[in-house]
Amino acid sequence: TAGGFATNIPLTLTDSKMSVRVWSPEAGTPIRLKVEDSKDATHTCETQTNTTLAGAWEILEFDFANEAPGTAELSVGLANGWTYNMASIFFNFGTEGAVAGEKTYYFDDVYFGKINVGTSDFEIAGLKVFPNPSNEYWTLSTENETMTSVALFDLQGRQLQMLHPHNSNVKINAKDLAAGIYISKIATAEGISVVRLVKE
Repeated sequence: TAGGFATNIPLTLTDSKMSVRVWSPEAGTPIRLKVEDSKDATHTCETQTNTTLAGAWEILEFDFANEAPGTAELSVGLANGWTYNMASIFFNFGTEGAVAGEKTYYFDDVYFGKINVGTSDFEIAGLKVFPNPSNEYWTLSTENETMTSVALFDLQGRQLQMLHPHNSNVKINAKDLAAGIYISKIATAEGISVVRLVKE
């Protein structure tokens, strides 16, 4: 099974990484990520990594500077002025559907750049967001952890706000935002959670 998504943010030499939140029924599943020019299908770069968890969400990092064998190097494309503005994700890459059998995979929260995490646990215990949807503020709170940073992104990956609350409670101002869906990345000393926020 393969899914696709598009973005208008080009990769750069200093931003060769993307991260994707993935759910797979099995650990060790190869996941391939392909970026290309939506106007020229010959301008592509692909990279691949494997899942490490079974039946659970995890954040996988894809480094296009470490391209998959037999695919174009990112540096070559960038040197020739290629713009990578479309991406596609392929689950259980290299295995035919008849061999793999019927399986379900999910992906969400696609980011450009590396996501730094404190541990392999990406879920912040006791994290609450309310109200959601909201038309003025979202309030984020944790039970026992201090939020060191809270970033807000639109669905194109553009960072709209960055807060450093160093507190267990923080408000994100939504008043000036257009109605729609946003993504917040919350970091503590223990790890990172990514939540979907809705502006009415």
